[in-house]
Amino acid sequence: MRRISVLITMLLAFPLTAALAMPPITVRSGHEDAVTALSYSPDGGRLFSAGADGKLMVWDVDSGRLLQSIRADQLPIHAMTVYPDGQKVALYSTDGQRNRITVWDWANGERIFLHTPDDEVLTMTVSSRGSYLMYATPSLQSIRVLDGDSGRPLPFLRRDTGIVGWMVIADSEERVMTYTSANGMITYRSIVTGRSVAEFQGPRGLSLPALLQTRRFAAARGQDGTLVVIDLLSGDRVDSVAAGEIDDISIDPSTGDIVVLSTSFGGRRSVRRYRFADGELQQRYATRREFPDNANPVEVAGRGFFAGTPTGDILRWLPFESRPVAFASPALEEITDLHLTGEHLHMLTANRVISIASDFFGAQTGSVTDTSFVRQNMVEIPVGAGARFVPTDDDDVVLWTPENRNGRIQNYRIGDESLRMLGFDVATGLIAVDVYRDELLTLSRSGVLDLRDRRTGEAILEYRGRGLQTAIRTSRGVFIGKAAQGLLDSAVLRVNARTRETVPLESESDLVFFLDFDERRGRLFAIGVRSDNAGEISTVIEVFEGVNLDRRRTILEIPGEYLDAELIHDPVTGTAYTTLDDRGGVLRWDGSRITEMLRNQAHIPRRIYQQGEFLYSLNRDGTVSVVDREDGQPVLDFYVVAGTNGSWVALRPDGRFYASSDRLATEQYLSLNLENTDLASQRIAISGAGIGPQGPEPAAEDGAPMHRFDSAEDPTIDERTDSFDPTSGEPAPSS
Repeated sequence: MRRISVLITMLLAFPLTAALAMPPITVRSGHEDAVTALSYSPDGGRLFSAGADGKLMVWDVDSGRLLQSIRADQLPIHAMTVYPDGQKVALYSTDGQRNRITVWDWANGERIFLHTPDDEVLTMTVSSRGSYLMYATPSLQSIRVLDGDSGRPLPFLRRDTGIVGWMVIADSEERVMTYTSANGMITYRSIVTGRSVAEFQGPRGLSLPALLQTRRFAAARGQDGTLVVIDLLSGDRVDSVAAGEIDDISIDPSTGDIVVLSTSFGGRRSVRRYRFADGELQQRYATRREFPDNANPVEVAGRGFFAGTPTGDILRWLPFESRPVAFASPALEEITDLHLTGEHLHMLTANRVISIASDFFGAQTGSVTDTSFVRQNMVEIPVGAGARFVPTDDDDVVLWTPENRNGRIQNYRIGDESLRMLGFDVATGLIAVDVYRDELLTLSRSGVLDLRDRRTGEAILEYRGRGLQTAIRTSRGVFIGKAAQGLLDSAVLRVNARTRETVPLESESDLVFFLDFDERRGRLFAIGVRSDNAGEISTVIEVFEGVNLDRRRTILEIPGEYLDAELIHDPVTGTAYTTLDDRGGVLRWDGSRITEMLRNQAHIPRRIYQQGEFLYSLNRDGTVSVVDREDGQPVLDFYVVAGTNGSWVALRPDGRFYASSDRLATEQYLSLNLENTDLASQRIAISGAGIGPQGPEPAAEDGAPMHRFDSAEDPTIDERTDSFDPTSGEPAPSS
């Protein structure tokens, strides 16, 4: 282990200003997963990129600044369409089962609407004035028409069209041209009535179609693999040329050239340019630039162009450059877990524990004005990707890595930063680890639950079963979440650790994958999935209460599968917070109803933690956000930058930032989107100051909070006495 110590003190911060729609500062990083779509704005000044990480990013083409980063979806984005006004972007996301179309105002970072298609989306387009957003699915009534502003489904084109693979909306917004690949039919229809007004027989099996600037002709890849141009007013194949193995076709908006990304028969990838004039295709030239095998999609303007890669990079070729430059690359080191103790925030990555000490973290109010110090300790611990903390009652934590084949579990003592292996072997392929007092519970993928004294290794309980998903050790026994095996089985079991007596708890879930226990109130929370009689799947949170945990109620149900949702509870108030939110935020349950907290549009929480008056979210992009748990207002976003030995940046909503290294306070790592200022003026550096929100507390809104879900409150339960002594199980007054 190698230890690095840094002392960072801070300058007094000015009051928090109103959060800007476009982030004042963004960390310059590419996508964390494959780039799936690229598109220019209509004026050519901005580049939009979307990825399998669910992110929409907006870049300034000339300066390379990252203008906006929006975590648009939990699902991978597969297609993108920019509205003619350049302000709205439509995204299609899917994981093969769930399908979602979202439209965003990228400058404000606001989602305008969400639409859920009932099947895969084959193609998506927006009309010239943005009145209609249209998409096609693999059904005979293929086309769906949405209001472009509200997402309201419109009763248009309700006729059998065949499976439409491509469509173009007329500038008048009165007609749409559709192409059906199976039979090659090109059909012009009235958008409102769906009535066919013209029909032509075209070539079958065309793919990768692109509309030429004349709008009468289109380029596509033919069934024989050649580049073809077809006349959309007759269906005729006008001309074709061999262009290698075609991967992508686009139209250069500045020249009208047909740009083809292809692989030659000799295996060399190149970008070829063709001009279509007087009914003929003429190749202008093929690039001699180095073009990586995995680069795709491509967006071209003039002699420069961009390409995305499966690793999240965006490459850029400028005119006369033979090699690409990295326009954007993944720049973050993923934070895999958090642990909060007193005035310390401990962040775990694959290679180190970064411990930040500050009186800010121990604050008991949401407005911190007198933060006086920040210190950082970094200990290198190569635990591997995905490692997790498990808190204990002592000054140490248990470190483990899910599904690790080595079955390694280590104790990390925070006080002296010492690390030691357990004195006994555990199973490999672990999927759950829990600590209760001096007992260590492990659950392996093979269905073996093992409970031992974590000091001596003495066996306490071994339990085997099929379909086990998760388990926790509590004062009321061991609780197991599993897949229900038949109608008479339950997805939640309670096991006496001493006698092995097993009692099923009545649950409506078909599978339970997460459990949490409120010791003070004797409440068990279970998150699982269930299907109704029609086969529709939903994710639910159930609460089990009572001396025997025989009172059950469902407090939240969200359509679809969210198998990584989690929940925490406040041990003092009993308030629960969960990431089970189809909008990608955090929901709060106060014991009777669910309310929605505000969210940061740049991040989707994966796990949440609580200390003092703040919630900490570990986000899907490997960052950490701190929010005020009363009003959900953002306070800080932490980023650990890859290749910098654990250096980090913390951004505030007002555009000011903290950096643990001078190296990070540069345009190489940060994009500043404020006028008449620079990075140096926004950095908070040496000696004494507040990290958190400053100034007056925001005024409360009139009226009751908005509730998205039925509380399913049981009027027979008295919340004032719904608590149980953890030892005797007898009712006791709650706090």
